Amino acid sequence: MHNFLKFLLLAIPVLSIGIMMSIQDRNSIEDDHFSGIVRSIEWKSRNHEMPLIFIRNDKGRDFKFHHYRIALKPDQLKVGDHIAKEKGSLMCLINDKEFKCVYDRRDFSLP
Repeated sequence: MHNFLKFLLLAIPVLSIGIMMSIQDRNSIEDDHFSGIVRSIEWKSRNHEMPLIFIRNDKGRDFKFHHYRIALKPDQLKVGDHIAKEKGSLMCLINDKEFKCVYDRRDFSLP
């Protein structure tokens, strides 16, 4: 019984932190905001085949747009396009045209 109590004392905080971090990661894509030129795209990256998009802003800083909720398709975004996303928005401006770039978390369910 003593070992089980030690296990519970360790498992409860670790699992709680893991669940909180999972929820935060799931919602983090909506908080992303960027504007710049697309430098590189991997539509099926090695990380579970999620899209990986590198964007360089006007100041020369690179931003990595990488999440399982990205809704963009290869015919909507190409290297060299200008892309912008506002914080809290599910839409992106790509070459001054608005596209849905992030699935809504209520509509998107994991298998």
